[in-house]
Amino acid sequence: MKTIEGSKYIEEVGKIRRSPMMENLDDASKKEVAAMKEIADSLAYLQSETQKRITMVVDGAPAGVGGWVTSADRGNNRVFVPEHMVTSDWAMHVMKHESEHKRNGFFGFPIQQRVTPEAAVALEDALQLSDLGAYDFVEGFTEFITISQNGFANDSGYAENEVPAAQKLEKLCMDELGFSLKEHFHTSNEGLLFQKLQELGDKLRLKHAQKGIVDTELKDEDLKKAGLSYEQFLMALEERVQAEKSKGMFAHRKADELAEDFRKISSEILEVGALRHMLAANGNVSEVAVKYGILA
Repeated sequence: MKTIEGSKYIEEVGKIRRSPMMENLDDASKKEVAAMKEIADSLAYLQSETQKRITMVVDGAPAGVGGWVTSADRGNNRVFVPEHMVTSDWAMHVMKHESEHKRNGFFGFPIQQRVTPEAAVALEDALQLSDLGAYDFVEGFTEFITISQNGFANDSGYAENEVPAAQKLEKLCMDELGFSLKEHFHTSNEGLLFQKLQELGDKLRLKHAQKGIVDTELKDEDLKKAGLSYEQFLMALEERVQAEKSKGMFAHRKADELAEDFRKISSEILEVGALRHMLAANGNVSEVAVKYGILA
């Protein structure tokens, strides 16, 4: 890969333009110098506006890439930009995008490696994504932030897959936890991000298990026997679930195991409720019933 520092290119083009030999150049050479001046002016503008050091790639740049930074350059302001991108309408967007990479410092965001397999499956199901590992969330969130902050049209190379995936994950986390992944991605809070993704996956797993019981197995006649309204049953179920969750009961449970856990808890709530309702109806409040909390 052949590169030249942007500041060096600007300097060299300035020397050429100030040279007395400019007067003797033929038309083709003058056009070539004019094109070089356009590149130099664009480099100067981009570096001034972004306060980044541009290394221009004049040969060997990866195909389809507008710019990039490397982990080796994390401590400096260097951004690599292919020569053909410097004068394009996308140049400033590329610089803003790469500047965001520098700010957040993420060069990998391996969700599947940082949350439990069960949580990863729950996230994939909720997002309707077949494989979280197939999506580059570093580029997705970096571009999502760049668009949000600078108002650029979302027609970059990441618009089809990466940005929509990041946006869906952001919305899901905001809806369920009131937590902005995008905001904390921008501020490089890596530990908190993965902590919240684990929390989100766990919540989705429990929510799915609860929905399965309530939607398919809860019957009106069972609620009536237990003397419970639908809302009262949900409150009782939530209390039990949170109590068991605090004991670590649901950790690493697969979907079918969770379903059975919820089925058991639901059955216990309805059975105790039915007994309480029967005792209350008969006025038979025994010491045993009080002792075991069947009646308050």
